[in-house]
Amino acid sequence: MERGSRTAAFALGDTTLLLFQLGQTSTDIVSTSGTIPGHGPTEQILNYLCPKSGKPNDTSATLKQHFCVAVSDLAQVDAWEKHLRDVNVKILGVNNWERGGKSVYFEDLDGHIGEVASRGTWPHY
Repeated sequence: MERGSRTAAFALGDTTLLLFQLGQTSTDIVSTSGTIPGHGPTEQILNYLCPKSGKPNDTSATLKQHFCVAVSDLAQVDAWEKHLRDVNVKILGVNNWERGGKSVYFEDLDGHIGEVASRGTWPHY
């Protein structure tokens, strides 16, 4: 298991299970290697899920989830990035990982964060 201040990553065979700390992933992480877009529930959803008054009251809030599709190499990430751009999908960020992997983040039709990631992202992948 790897653990950060906002994420815990568990190796499950040849895949990864990521668990994110509720309310800790809403801001982008920008570094010299790229951008990981913020994701997770909006402030309205957090207030709805954990109301200070004890009663949920904001029905306009939305839940912004993060999902990832693993591919085997950088060329596949690049091909997906090109395809997504060609069909006018909003690209939210690109990150080149220090282990040699690459991730492209995009917004799906419901506003969720999708990721295409190659090997070289995690120690076991």
